[in-house]
Amino acid sequence: MKIGRYLLWVLVVCAPFVLGPQASHADELEALNEKVTQLYEQGRYEEAMDCAEKALNVAKSHHGEKHPRTATCYNDIGVLYRVTGRYGEAEAMHKKALEIRRKTLGEDHGDTAQSYNNLAALYQLTGRYGKAEPLHKKALKIFRKTYGENHPSTATSISNIAELYQTTGRYGEAEPLYQKALKIFRKAHGENHRSTATTRENLAGFYLTIGRYGEAEALYKRALEIARKTHGEDHPDTARSYGNIALVYEAMGRYGEAEALYKRALEIARKTHGEDHPDTATYDINLAFFYLAQGEISRAEEIFHSRKHETGLSLCALKRRDYQKALGGLESHLIINKLLGNTKQVISALIGVGLAREGLGDIKGARKAFEEAVGLIEPGRKSLSREAQKSFVRARTALGFSRLDAYAGLIRVLEREGTEEAARKAREICQRIKATFSPKDNTPWVISDKTLLLTSIPREGKAVAFVQEGAAALSVSLWNVDDEATYRLMNPFTPLGWGNT
Repeated sequence: MKIGRYLLWVLVVCAPFVLGPQASHADELEALNEKVTQLYEQGRYEEAMDCAEKALNVAKSHHGEKHPRTATCYNDIGVLYRVTGRYGEAEAMHKKALEIRRKTLGEDHGDTAQSYNNLAALYQLTGRYGKAEPLHKKALKIFRKTYGENHPSTATSISNIAELYQTTGRYGEAEPLYQKALKIFRKAHGENHRSTATTRENLAGFYLTIGRYGEAEALYKRALEIARKTHGEDHPDTARSYGNIALVYEAMGRYGEAEALYKRALEIARKTHGEDHPDTATYDINLAFFYLAQGEISRAEEIFHSRKHETGLSLCALKRRDYQKALGGLESHLIINKLLGNTKQVISALIGVGLAREGLGDIKGARKAFEEAVGLIEPGRKSLSREAQKSFVRARTALGFSRLDAYAGLIRVLEREGTEEAARKAREICQRIKATFSPKDNTPWVISDKTLLLTSIPREGKAVAFVQEGAAALSVSLWNVDDEATYRLMNPFTPLGWGNT
């Protein structure tokens, strides 16, 4: 049986865990294992844990501590700890299962690979990407050797590696792996199986990340349809689908629909998990980010305070132009995510730090932050086709920022430096973006020899254009906007009031 690993932020995506094989004889252990599976599928995790612990006691009594069936019980308890947010206890259970399986079954057994997969997926869930990747690759190697290329366990491993690549910005490598895993699951299980649905959501999350919103919406809606049909309305899988579609609708500017779905996902999570579960907190925080993006700072702050979400509070401070307060929290977020290796969050934190430092007049510090963000974005952009790059650059990364904010911020602070070196750097960045877009694309960047034309992403069918004459020094003035309301439509986070320098 496969259990989804719910990466709810941001977007919202899953990588499969695997529950261990059930006993082949009709004994008490088999009955308990079947009950664990049934309760898990129904989202009744506390009852499933009770059964799993009983199964462990039976396995120890009948088979002893160092037996594969005992390892299966440890594995299943680890999965249930994970789904209830008890990550430290989950890690201990998965390590114990892996140790027993290696000793009793050997390194190249499918169950051993399963333990490598589940431990790696837990590391991935908790941001320990450097530890996750080698374990995922070890699991994949064993699955391929044991079961072949087109087996569901192989597909599980492929999907997990794709999700890891997505999280760490290796987008060009991620998409073909997602598609391969989905093809295997469809062939092995059919369209409506949980593993197929999980991988479909992984691919949808990938499309959301790179800005292909129409494709993401279609896949998430299919996932919702299956979740409601299979589990009913009040189930964690259904809540996850609502939350994911809300993220897409917000990115597409369908704000009323997005808010309603955020609230519905939160309502289901509170009913099925309770107020303190990580999934409930994630939906609540996503709703707060939505309010912040809509300019409802007080509503966002209320949620961020209740969830003790310091990064969210720092963004509220940035929105209020309290740059010093914003800077402390955003720099802490940056340090933590650099340690975790979460590229997406690092890019977002760097954009926030750049904006805060720019607001404080620290142009040198702002330039450093924006340059680092652009440096992290570029490999992901270059790994995609030109057509895909257009959506990728426009798309949001995290914390409400888009990748375009990094480029725009860097050009803006280079303008304020006013040196020849800065002007050359600004021209290089503009030409880099020009290579991605063409004048026919109604896009943010169109450049000619005499004019730099910067056009916002259209909102409600309208575009806002800014023209700065003078190509020699390429003196760029991106946000010289008289109408503050129009300005905020374009970019609600960027500090106002620079004007021409």
